[in-house]
Amino acid sequence: MPAPIERSIREDNLRFMQNRDVFSEDYYKFMYELTTANTYKHRSSDYKELCRESVNLAIQFLFNTYFHVRRRQRCVMADWVDAIEAVITVCPTASEWLVNYLSSDGLRYLKPYLLESSSRDVRQNFSQLLEKTLSSHIKHSGSSEINAVNGIVTHLVEMLVRDVPDNVKFSSQYFWSLLMFAQMGPPQCKQLFKLGTFEACFQFLTGVPLLEAAEEGDKNKQKQWTASQTREFGDLHALLAYLILSCDTKPFMSHNTVDERVPSTSTFPSTDLEKMPTQVSTLLYGPLASLYISETISACREMNSSLSLIIEMLAQVSFCCKSFSILVLEELMKQYNSVSSSELKNLSTLLVELLCISDPLQNDRLKFVIEGTKDLGVDGLLDLVQNNQNSDSCRAYQAVKCLVTAS
Repeated sequence: MPAPIERSIREDNLRFMQNRDVFSEDYYKFMYELTTANTYKHRSSDYKELCRESVNLAIQFLFNTYFHVRRRQRCVMADWVDAIEAVITVCPTASEWLVNYLSSDGLRYLKPYLLESSSRDVRQNFSQLLEKTLSSHIKHSGSSEINAVNGIVTHLVEMLVRDVPDNVKFSSQYFWSLLMFAQMGPPQCKQLFKLGTFEACFQFLTGVPLLEAAEEGDKNKQKQWTASQTREFGDLHALLAYLILSCDTKPFMSHNTVDERVPSTSTFPSTDLEKMPTQVSTLLYGPLASLYISETISACREMNSSLSLIIEMLAQVSFCCKSFSILVLEELMKQYNSVSSSELKNLSTLLVELLCISDPLQNDRLKFVIEGTKDLGVDGLLDLVQNNQNSDSCRAYQAVKCLVTAS
């Protein structure tokens, strides 16, 4: 046998033996036991360094080996994420190392594992690891206004313009990560506003720049995303709603009231509210408000997990604000009249919540919803019941149910 051929065969055999040993259950178990061994050595003088090395080993194994395994198991990935969380929760040194790593060399993993991976389990576990890393570091340091955390969040926001449009069908975990960061507290919401997250999300959703003057043609432009693509945007709508809820709407109320918030609103106490940024007031009270409301109510029809958050936002902004209330009710009743009766359940929930808002505008809302308006060609609930009791009994039933529940 010629020497070059023999050498090639020998190299192939060695490579096969190495891959067989690396991609095996015994190897995975050994690595897990090795990584978690240091977590029990609390009394060791080198405990902090041991924890840091454990996290380093776990991250390298997870990112460079197990995420590439063809037959990876969901429970195994979850165990690794839990193991890393257990270390960074009790050890500030390990937590700081992980944040610094993800803000430098680790940035290259954000796009492939958060957006590009076709495996939902990989994207989900990576997003959970990212969320646990940021929340753990904020818990230890008391702030997210540090270079490492700011670098990670800035990179995520930049991905919204650069990478997310090409990976829309895998974007759900990406938006979940931003939502979880916002829900860590009012300072994190303020940080996202500073980084331009709010206007970037709106432009991504509608294709319309928020801070530029909107022309009539912009508001009626063709939708940017298909119905199948928008199913991934539940957390995007929730993120926008949560950021809006963090703002003080009192300066924009058209009617005076003792309460500053809707009585049922508990997401943000009045003491934690921030002054509403220009980009938020431009959207809610400017010419693009109708476009945003239309997108939001349309999303509500197929949403489950984030529905309550979006309803809470619409109710809060409508509270004592006549202009916004009118736009919401007009769009809601238009869709209630036109969409398939199978999509009315969530719209009915939203409608009941709006009708139950106790403020000076409550009677006007009730009259509009019950009687409708001829100017817009929109039937009220009573007309819907009368006109559809024979031809579309499901729609008539939902209308009756709304009236009964709201009463």
